[in-house]
Amino acid sequence: MTGSNIAFLGFAITALTIGWWVHLMFTVKIPRSRISFLVALVFASGLGATAKIMGTGHWLASIASGLSIFIAAFFVLTVIIGDQKGGTGKFVLGQAAPAIVGRDENNEIFDMATLSGQPILLKFFRGHW
Repeated sequence: MTGSNIAFLGFAITALTIGWWVHLMFTVKIPRSRISFLVALVFASGLGATAKIMGTGHWLASIASGLSIFIAAFFVLTVIIGDQKGGTGKFVLGQAAPAIVGRDENNEIFDMATLSGQPILLKFFRGHW
C-alpha cells in the first residue's frame, strides 16, 4: 500500500467519524462514551502520520494526511479539556423552575421569580463542542 493510499484512507476514516459525530450532535444523540470516536480518530491520525513518514508522493495526499492528523488531535484535545459535569437534578415539564438569577443581554440582573405563574421555555446552549 502506498503512502498516498494510506493518507486517503486515514482522511476517509476521519471524515466519516466526524460526519457521524456532527449527525449525532444535530440529532442530540451524542453517546456518553466517546471512546469509539477517539479510537477511530487516533487510528486515522496514525494512518496520516504513517503516510507522512512513507512519503505521499502527491500534494493532495499530503494535505489529506495533514488534515487527518490535525482533526484527530483537535477532537481528542477538546474531549480531554471539555469534560462537562452535569447537575444533580433534571428539569421536568410542568414542575416549578428552580431559582435562577443571572445577567441578561443588557447586563441587567434577571430573576426567574419574576416570571412566576407564566409558562416559559428554557433554552440552554453549550459553549463549546
